[in-house]
Amino acid sequence: MKNEKNILDAVYEMIQERKNNPSAKSYVASLYAKGLDKILGKIGEEATEVAVAGKGGKTDEVVSEVADLWFHTLVLLSYYDLPPEQIYAELERRFGTSGLEEKAGRVRRSGGGYERLMSIQDRLSEEMKAAMRARDSLRLGTIRMARTALKNAEIEARHALDDAAAIKVLSTLVKQRREAAEAYRATRPELADKEEQELLVLQEFLPAQLSEAELEEIIVKAIAESGASSMRDMGAVMKLVTPQTTGRADGKLVSEIVRKQLAG
Repeated sequence: MKNEKNILDAVYEMIQERKNNPSAKSYVASLYAKGLDKILGKIGEEATEVAVAGKGGKTDEVVSEVADLWFHTLVLLSYYDLPPEQIYAELERRFGTSGLEEKAGRVRRSGGGYERLMSIQDRLSEEMKAAMRARDSLRLGTIRMARTALKNAEIEARHALDDAAAIKVLSTLVKQRREAAEAYRATRPELADKEEQELLVLQEFLPAQLSEAELEEIIVKAIAESGASSMRDMGAVMKLVTPQTTGRADGKLVSEIVRKQLAG
């Protein structure tokens, strides 16, 4: 690994030099000037490009995109003044250790549980494997559909989705299944049942659902904060309510309660 370390160390040193010389008007300096969110955004974009190149089977593009991802990862390390040696040491520590063993080790070291450690997409991946082992076709199909929707959203956004963005995507899928179940209920009850079963699977990966009492409390506070007094102010209220209820409540129910409160 000596040669690989040398080139990564050399790139890191170059990044450090340019970081400390903002007047040079380099690409690195411009990234730092735009802040941490810009650096993280670039890493997300490059990770998505790696996935797209890998899916397309174009090895030259894979090499190019991985190089870009490594470069921006080194920029992030430099941001925190973390030398590449720490990454080498971590990789050497993991050598010969399975992914599950490493994940369990991180849980033990952090004192947390799997729910705190794993992202929504990690959980979907793990649950997909479990559904395959259990031969649960409905659950497997629902999770695969969710993962496809998330991947398409990443490709469109050109960066990886965090849990907040993933929740928005899954919330849309939940809304679609709820509406489809209502549409099918009178004429095709078997399809309505299937939509509702898929909805329940999707909700497992969303935050705990709010009760109506909890929703009303959020809405009443939003009305007071916005100074809303009539239906004309519904948009201002929803602007405050939506970030607190996305993925945690049926949007239709939220709107109904807001209307009720404003009309009352």
